[in-house]
Amino acid sequence: MRIVYITRQLPFGRDEAFLVPEIEALLGDGHELLVVPQVSRRPLVHDDIAAVLARTRVLPGAGVIALAALVQVGREPGPTLRSFWGLRRTRPHWRGLLNARAAAQGVWVGRMAQSWGADHIHAHWADLTATLAMQASQTSGIPWSFTAHRFDIVRNNLLTEKLRSARFARFIARETLALAARLVPPSAMARTM
Repeated sequence: MRIVYITRQLPFGRDEAFLVPEIEALLGDGHELLVVPQVSRRPLVHDDIAAVLARTRVLPGAGVIALAALVQVGREPGPTLRSFWGLRRTRPHWRGLLNARAAAQGVWVGRMAQSWGADHIHAHWADLTATLAMQASQTSGIPWSFTAHRFDIVRNNLLTEKLRSARFARFIARETLALAARLVPPSAMARTM
């Protein structure tokens, strides 16, 4: 399976080193991965990151992202504008601007995933990386999923919409699954594990 694997910053920065064993396990199982960090301005600090770095695609600058979003609106105005309009439900409203940026990035990632021949898109974190992956899926038609941790659940950034849109959502512990179940309608929890 060819998987586009969205991270917050790995292989850059320090915060997601715990993802390296998961990536190595996926590669060991014969999957092809393309790692796409949402943030790539931090330094490389890991010693054992060569396999991840070789499979990393960095997002282009804001101008290229904006152009990709505009082209997508021209190609499919209805679905694209509806997906961006849906971001208005973000609370607090200022986070909607962050979601809009992540969704625009998702348009670019969706087109890139199509050209790479991806079978699936997976995001770590239920917050902005999941917004990016959800839009990438909508743009490309490629199914998506996400792993939720804790702070990203508490933020409840369109969590209901993401749970309903994703092929599946994985929670790192029973406690985080229970936390999500308190924040969203029961019908949104159907594809969780």
